[in-house]
Amino acid sequence: MRPRRRWPNTRGPGTHAPSEDHAYYVIEGNLDLFVNGELCLAERGAYAIISGGTPHDFENRGSVHCGFMSLNIPGGFELTLPSIVQYLSENPVGDAGA
Repeated sequence: MRPRRRWPNTRGPGTHAPSEDHAYYVIEGNLDLFVNGELCLAERGAYAIISGGTPHDFENRGSVHCGFMSLNIPGGFELTLPSIVQYLSENPVGDAGA
């Protein structure tokens, strides 16, 4: 499980469809989820189960922080985090309103 925090009004990683399943649980604020091209707002306490191979994205279009946990099944995604951190330090996320 990895806690994530989205700053106010920030874009997500872009639409992606990895092979592992995801379970998101919103612990603060609101998370804007795009699943199969459909937008839904996940408020604090909501969860989403996204099957592997399903196109999805997430961002924070709100004016307050959004915190959520992501569980990836099967495990192993955490091994990619150092390269993701490096990429994001070189390519910061943009404004979700742009």
